[in-house]
Amino acid sequence: RYIASGAIDERSGDTRSRTARNRSQKAETAGCFLKPVAIYCFSVRFSKYTMSLVIQLLVNGLLLGSVLALAALGLSLIFGVMDVVNFAHGTFVMLAMYAGYVLWTVAGIDPFLSVLIVAPVFFVFGVVTERLVIAPIIDRPMFAQVFSTLGLLWILQFFAQFVFGPETRSFNAGYGGLSFAGIRVEEVRLYGFIITILVTGLLYFFLH
Repeated sequence: RYIASGAIDERSGDTRSRTARNRSQKAETAGCFLKPVAIYCFSVRFSKYTMSLVIQLLVNGLLLGSVLALAALGLSLIFGVMDVVNFAHGTFVMLAMYAGYVLWTVAGIDPFLSVLIVAPVFFVFGVVTERLVIAPIIDRPMFAQVFSTLGLLWILQFFAQFVFGPETRSFNAGYGGLSFAGIRVEEVRLYGFIITILVTGLLYFFLH
């Protein structure tokens, strides 16, 4: 009985192995057929759509990256040139954005024109912050600047949240978009890119 049952188990095992091999051969055959079809479909879509999409993404990334580069320019000026650790730098940018939002919603001043008001105001605010927060600890160990500016960051953040609430604020100033050879460019980002180039050039000549 034991010999017979062993033979039966061996035959059933051979049957399962042959079934598995047949399935793998069918999968390989289907893969050999579907692979050229997939490559052809991908090449057609690539030739028709992908190049324009890639160019559009590159343009959007360049314009958006210029805004981030402008913020990084301020960080490099503070940390690298002035050797001051200011963790509230991004919070100053946030408050300046809220100032532009208020000028638009209350007085209807164009966001780009509001820079002529916001920049001098925050220049004075920065001078006051430097005199009251940074100057007393400029010769102290580095962690003193870290803790002081972190405290300033939290104070300004909670102040902004108290005044404007936790909701995201946005507005539409009426700017549209431009199209060049099928590539769409938003006016706001284009103007931001131009401003970044001008500010970077002016700062370079100022430092050198």
